[in-house]
Amino acid sequence: MATISQVRAWDPTGLAAAATALEQKNRDFMHAVESAHRAVDFALDQWKGEASAAASARALADSIAATHLTTGVFAEADALSEAAAALGPARAAVIDIADSAIAEGMAVADDGRVSAPRYGSGNTALDILGQAAFDEKAHSFEARLVPALHTAGSLDEGAAAALSKAAGDLADLAQSPSAQQTMSAGVVAILDGNAFPPVGAREFNEFWESLSPNDKDALAAFDPGIGNRDGMPAADRDHFNRINLGNLQSSTSTELADLDGKHPDWAKGRNIPSDAGSVDEVDQQARRDYERWQQQRADLQQRLDGYGVLADQIDPTLAEEGDSEKYLLGVDDKGRAIVALNNPDTATNVATFVPGTGSHLGTIGGDIDRSQMMLDSTEYQRRFAGLEGSTSVVTWYGYDAPQTIPQAGLDGYADGGAGSLDRFQDGLRASHDGTPSHNTVVGHSYGSTVIGAAASGGRSIDVNDLFFVGSPGVGMDRVEGLSLEGIDPEHVGGHVYATAAANDPVPMIGDVFGSLSHGANPANDLPLIGFGATVVESAPGTGIDAGLLGELPSPAAHSEYWENNNPALAGMGHVIAGLGAP
Repeated sequence: MATISQVRAWDPTGLAAAATALEQKNRDFMHAVESAHRAVDFALDQWKGEASAAASARALADSIAATHLTTGVFAEADALSEAAAALGPARAAVIDIADSAIAEGMAVADDGRVSAPRYGSGNTALDILGQAAFDEKAHSFEARLVPALHTAGSLDEGAAAALSKAAGDLADLAQSPSAQQTMSAGVVAILDGNAFPPVGAREFNEFWESLSPNDKDALAAFDPGIGNRDGMPAADRDHFNRINLGNLQSSTSTELADLDGKHPDWAKGRNIPSDAGSVDEVDQQARRDYERWQQQRADLQQRLDGYGVLADQIDPTLAEEGDSEKYLLGVDDKGRAIVALNNPDTATNVATFVPGTGSHLGTIGGDIDRSQMMLDSTEYQRRFAGLEGSTSVVTWYGYDAPQTIPQAGLDGYADGGAGSLDRFQDGLRASHDGTPSHNTVVGHSYGSTVIGAAASGGRSIDVNDLFFVGSPGVGMDRVEGLSLEGIDPEHVGGHVYATAAANDPVPMIGDVFGSLSHGANPANDLPLIGFGATVVESAPGTGIDAGLLGELPSPAAHSEYWENNNPALAGMGHVIAGLGAP
């Protein structure tokens, strides 16, 4: 059991600051290693022979060693962060009880025993009654304080053990970062194909936290996409996904070169089969082959370009003043990605932004900008309300968004992304340190339809609030069709928010077509026929001047919710901060 004086001496804030500083230094080291590796690759391109081969092998060994060290340092930072998250509330609870007892005139011993002052009125009967009341109050304080000290002591021991393990693993790596380290039996079984990592987010988090840095690196080598696993801490996801992004860029570039190599003339715009005039079956087949090749090439080029855009977005050397720290929480070979602003594992408020039609990696920069505006709005609302803590906003490109208006009329894209969004929210809960964060999912346009699918049809998404922006419909006509984890269906309406600009034509789809399309407009608050969500004000948006007919809806209004003077943006920040409707 800890003592009160020990608990008072704890500095959880210092632990959290140390974790943040260590993580940042580690990221700086990782970026420096990547830069050095690129420089070595460039030099080796110009250098051939045995010496070049030896240098290449040495460079690879150094890169692997650096990866081991980086993984170890992230584990140390994560242990510090978890210690801060666990010890902070425990320290506050002990001090609150002890100080409350002292304020009542009680004597509080260092081990948590509480003694009442003497009641002396001079009247024997009154003194007996008064002393009994004092003693009862002292006993009440002690009954709370001693268990709180036991809890604090247990948490302290657990945090110390985790920090000791992380420090020991890191010390071993520092001694010999390139050496082969012993792997755990569970990891060996996975590598041998006799076992699989846990599927559930919480189970995977527990499994991952039990591994050594060498185990983690071995699994990442076995499965380069392991950073996409829900439940993995954000720092580790970022670390392994940045490595994988480089691999995906290389492999996609190779695929593109191979495809060009199959038809070098086509790649240069020569000897392209004609689609005009009368052609025989051979020529028709050649044209079909060309069009298939052209589509494959366009898809590969778009994915490669998207990876380049993503790499620039998360490159710290290209960050501008005021930009938040970026974490790459997901990237895959289908051109999907997830980028967090600030660390969601340590944030008090976490929002996930789901964009809509037309979203692909090439457009992710604009949506990250919108996420930054929501983050800034939330921080302003928090400061105005006198709240402490921090905010993280995640740009979730974790589904295949429809790319055309006709495609946006289909439910398949939403159904395809619903499970992934649901699991991602489970992962945010599983990897979060300390007191659960207030989590919100914000969907724009078709992104709101994806959220609706993730919170219905037997799914119950684990978030506190939903916010629909310019929605064409979320798959139902009433808010009661949505399901949020731990929230009574009768009270769901108080946790669902919607906004629609008067000149935005997209929400009108739900008003006009209703269940014939994606369901009702969630921003419809008309009596009896309204959706039932809490409607947040929006600026009307840009309209089309139609003279005597007045102002008509315009697609421009659909993208203006994030303008600084739009009350919709302030409303998003208010909800994300956990303050409800403005």
